[in-house]
Amino acid sequence: MQKGKTALVFGATGLVGTELVKVLNKDDRYDEIKIFGRHSSGFAGGKVKEIITELSNKSLLETEMTGDHIYCCLGTTIKKARTKEAFRKVDLGFPKLIAEVAFAQSISKMIVISSIGATSHTSNFYLKTKGEMEEALTGILKDKVYFLRPSFLLGNRSESRPGEQAGKFLMKLVGPLFFGKMKKYRAIEALSVAEAMVYIANEVEDKHIFESDEIVDLLS
Repeated sequence: MQKGKTALVFGATGLVGTELVKVLNKDDRYDEIKIFGRHSSGFAGGKVKEIITELSNKSLLETEMTGDHIYCCLGTTIKKARTKEAFRKVDLGFPKLIAEVAFAQSISKMIVISSIGATSHTSNFYLKTKGEMEEALTGILKDKVYFLRPSFLLGNRSESRPGEQAGKFLMKLVGPLFFGKMKKYRAIEALSVAEAMVYIANEVEDKHIFESDEIVDLLS
């Protein structure tokens, strides 16, 4: 019997990452799921293996990052990171390091959560960082990296983010009014993003950037 694939997951405790691990667990194409993080994700057992480590530990990453598909759901907020430097470390530095190791290990694909509006040509710090991340990873992995740019994410976070519940209500209310070029600004379920990541890893070759509405269309 042909051996199944191995998924390498970064950011498994976040909103999309949590849904992603659940999707991968149910997918028979994967025999093993390796989760990398500073703390336990709570998913260990079965085909899930946890590697508890600082993501700056390059030597350990080089040892453990063997597999087929990397799923990167890393991301933080300025409030949680406290400084712009700390934010860039999580949203740019870590993904770049992972991509460098992925290149050395000849990983076939890296699927990355970015953000709607990501571009390096903006004064908005958050969107600029995401844009620089996309450019850095593309420079390293060329056509082996794929980016999803979701709009406002719907789902239940393990951490509380004040004001987000009101935002969810508002986006659900006005989202149906977005058409045409505005359609990509509709809120999107975290589960849909997770399912799209797995679909892209296994089925997509030529397209490398997916806006929020295109993520939804992948699954329809």
